[in-house]
Amino acid sequence: MSIVRFNPYIPADRVNRDSGWTPAADVWETPEAYHIDLDIPSVRADAVAVTVEERVLVMSGERARPERAEGERSHRLERRYGRFNRRFALPEDANPDSVEAKVVNGVLEVRIAKREENKPRRVEVIAA
Repeated sequence: MSIVRFNPYIPADRVNRDSGWTPAADVWETPEAYHIDLDIPSVRADAVAVTVEERVLVMSGERARPERAEGERSHRLERRYGRFNRRFALPEDANPDSVEAKVVNGVLEVRIAKREENKPRRVEVIAA
């Protein structure tokens, strides 16, 4: 299983041999946190798991194939079903204890706060 690192110059690994499909991900950073949006349409929130294992963020879940009535015939099936699994190595300044996740309109939104000691801060300069 490959691990994708937060690096804007290396594209995300789109090949996942251990899964039925690989959802697209957007990864970006603000001064306070790292953010990952994972496209998971038709996946219920209770079918998703987000964990941190040794500074690796793991997002997994399953999209169930819809039930078909007896006698229905499929003419074209382009959507992928089954399990998915995405892994991202957390940067050193990420706080693995601060991970928050929610599913909004078919997107898994994950936020990882940065460690307080690593955040830039302004130092007040006073005249002596």
